[in-house]
Amino acid sequence: MCEVIATAHDLGLALLGAEARPVERQAPGRSAHHPAVRDLRDTRPVRGAVLVVSDGVDRGCWGPVPHAVARDAAALARRLAGRVLADPHVLEALVRPLDRHAHAGAGAVARGALELACWDLLGQRHGVPVWRLLRDSPVSEATAVYATCFGIDPWSDAGARVSATLDAEGLVQKWEALSAGGRVAALLGPRAEQGLALDFRGRLSASDAARHVGELPFAPSWVEEPAPPGRLMTLRDERFPCRLAAGEHCYTTDDTHLLEQAGVGIWQPDAVFCGGFGAYRRMARRAAEANAELLPHGGGLLPALHAAALEPPAPVLEYHLLLEPRRQAHLAEPLCLGEDGTLGVPTLPGWHGAPAAGVL
Repeated sequence: MCEVIATAHDLGLALLGAEARPVERQAPGRSAHHPAVRDLRDTRPVRGAVLVVSDGVDRGCWGPVPHAVARDAAALARRLAGRVLADPHVLEALVRPLDRHAHAGAGAVARGALELACWDLLGQRHGVPVWRLLRDSPVSEATAVYATCFGIDPWSDAGARVSATLDAEGLVQKWEALSAGGRVAALLGPRAEQGLALDFRGRLSASDAARHVGELPFAPSWVEEPAPPGRLMTLRDERFPCRLAAGEHCYTTDDTHLLEQAGVGIWQPDAVFCGGFGAYRRMARRAAEANAELLPHGGGLLPALHAAALEPPAPVLEYHLLLEPRRQAHLAEPLCLGEDGTLGVPTLPGWHGAPAAGVL
């Protein structure tokens, strides 16, 4: 197991191992979802794995993640067995000498899972949320969200009602660019310029994405990944009628230089993808230095929410209407979106309290 030994700051780590555990949970019920999508929720069981670390008394975890990620993270912990670490932030520096390819891509995701599980362990051990391990009081009591609508058909009557409900609540809504962009832009009309985001998911060339946006009846507030992650520099040759967003595929802090050079104005790092909480916070600080807006990718919602309590927060966080409740199905008390469209500062130990019965 992964044992945590307190230093003077109670953040010391001695990694002795870790365990990948398969998880299968019942789909979250209606009450776990935003009222607009309760009848559209995914009722399939939630399957995956959690990475579990322990100090012999308390345990922490991160998940659900794909089984391969949990296995790689557990193997990484075994390779670090016996190392005494000042705190989880130093994992990044220790991983590089183990494998010269492990600092990015799949290696970054596995390292991130391990780092996030270790932070959760420290929070569980001390009975405080992760942010409270690093700061006495939060800089922000609540953070607004925008609503990602993937998995909802805007061409259906139910989808149109979802869009209308989010619009009435003043929430920015994000849809798939290719399947939903024109439809939702038409539904919102001129309000699309402030209330609509479209995600191309890197599936088109920059020129094709620019042409697609130019043909919409109303321009959105921003478009996400209008070019593949490896071809962001091609964005400099195109003209878009809106802001550009990218960054979920930045696997190290240095990857953000590409965002800056490509003229991307909205940066979207993800603590789950980039190597953990420490790497995410460094990317957030670099965004501020580059005068870029920070809108973190929704896969790392909980770490981003804790980061918002530690430093000037992102203006809004991404909340997947159908997916986020499933991401938290392993928790005893999943995070709830407030009626005002905000998320309050976390108060439960670790990332968001203990796992549900049977998970560990």
